[in-house]
Amino acid sequence: MATLEEAHLRSIGNRWILPASHLLEFESPTDAAARVLREQLGIRDLALRGPQVFSEAYPSAIDPESGTHWDLHFVFRGEWPRDRPPRSEAWRELAFVDPSALTPADIARGHADILALLGLQVGVPPAR
Repeated sequence: MATLEEAHLRSIGNRWILPASHLLEFESPTDAAARVLREQLGIRDLALRGPQVFSEAYPSAIDPESGTHWDLHFVFRGEWPRDRPPRSEAWRELAFVDPSALTPADIARGHADILALLGLQVGVPPAR
């Protein structure tokens, strides 16, 4: 979260983002997930499944002339304890939000794309 400059914070505004992080140098995806749990979610004892690994390539939005930008996503899943409401000093608001009740404009930093990789379409109720 420390890599978000003031301009990035302003661009996020009141939109939702997922707890996430870039990997630190020499950090494994599993260690990064434990760090996100600890630093961003204030929890240490949450069992995680994964990672599911996704790769995306697309033209850079900042500099399309520079060629293809690549992202690798390591996504972990866990079950939040029902008796612990989500709280963390790292966030202005931390909540579970139904992606089907949101629009793409409600989500920042391309995180709607990550939800879609997991089969959770923003603005689309799940099939019954």
